[in-house]
Amino acid sequence: MFTDGRIDWVDLALDLLVYPDGKTLLLDEDEFEALGLDTKEQRQAKKAATEIENIFNNSGGKPLTSLFLELSSANTVQSSLVKG
Repeated sequence: MFTDGRIDWVDLALDLLVYPDGKTLLLDEDEFEALGLDTKEQRQAKKAATEIENIFNNSGGKPLTSLFLELSSANTVQSSLVKG
C-alpha cells in the first residue's frame, strides 16, 4: 500500500517481487505449499498472484508508484491471497 510517501505491505504466503525495471518474481512458493490449503484455496491464491503479476507485466513501463496508486484507488485487483 502506498500512503504518505511510504510503501507498506503485509507479508503474504505468496509474495511478488517487482524490480525497478518492471521484471517480476513470485516468492515463497515453498512456504505457500507448506500451508496445506485445499485445492480451491490454492487455485484462488495462485490466480490472484497471477493477476497481480500480469498488471505489472502489462504496465507499459509506468512507474511503480503510479501503478500502486491506480491499484489502491480503483481497487482493480481484489485478491484472496492467504496471509502467511
